[in-house]
Amino acid sequence: MTEVLFDSDQIRLSLIKDAYGRGMRYGQITPDMQIAQWLAVGLKRMEEGQDLFPESLEAIDRMGGTDHPDPFIDPRRKLI
Repeated sequence: MTEVLFDSDQIRLSLIKDAYGRGMRYGQITPDMQIAQWLAVGLKRMEEGQDLFPESLEAIDRMGGTDHPDPFIDPRRKLI
């Protein structure tokens, strides 16, 4: 198994901040856009003036009623 060369939380934080910087806002999201929960909530928190940290994303991941991060972005997930 090879070593992970990126931090998924840092990538997600970067994507949220980039989307916000490009003018994307929480109020513009419509159901047909199917935006990831971490992006939508991250945008909302940025609009509220909150700063985001990796711990913020962990809390957002757990908001959906699960007690674990999204397996598709979890770097600890074992790939077959």
